[in-house]
Amino acid sequence: MKSHCFTVDHHAAGRAAALTILDHGHRRIAVVAGPAGAGDNRQRLQGFFDVLAEAGIDSGSVIVEEGEFHASSGWSAAERLLARRRGKALPMTALFCANDQMAMGAISCLQHRGVAVPTECSVMGYDDSEVAAFLSPRLTTIQIPIAEMGLNACRQLLNACAGMTLPVSRKFVPRLVLRDSLARV
Repeated sequence: MKSHCFTVDHHAAGRAAALTILDHGHRRIAVVAGPAGAGDNRQRLQGFFDVLAEAGIDSGSVIVEEGEFHASSGWSAAERLLARRRGKALPMTALFCANDQMAMGAISCLQHRGVAVPTECSVMGYDDSEVAAFLSPRLTTIQIPIAEMGLNACRQLLNACAGMTLPVSRKFVPRLVLRDSLARV
């Protein structure tokens, strides 16, 4: 039932991620996407690519590697991106990952292969998982308000089960969390 759903505007979040990357001067951008069948992944990527198109960046110039929303998938995607190097030149200056786990794997791979994050390649995640603030470098990400969503779900249950009339929000706005993994070109 739609009246029981709690949603995040993933399209707006994808837009915010792209705007932030562009505001930092990046134009050579790669993406580690989640599974094509995941609706939230499609929405965030649509928002991301909408902003790039508005900035005159052709989607065909953006390298997209598909991942599986876990760290080893981010590592593998970063390996594939590094295989596209021309000499020492990276194919991208910024990498947007569709979740923090993939971003963590990508950062680990990049650093393991001698790529300095964020000076040679900036990395941005999505979700703001708890560990994102404790990585090295600390991960710039889009925060999904999970705690706020949980609180409202509990309010919905209390209203339904105990006859209460607590206020319930169903739409949640993600927010940018700037940390150290994103640098200016």
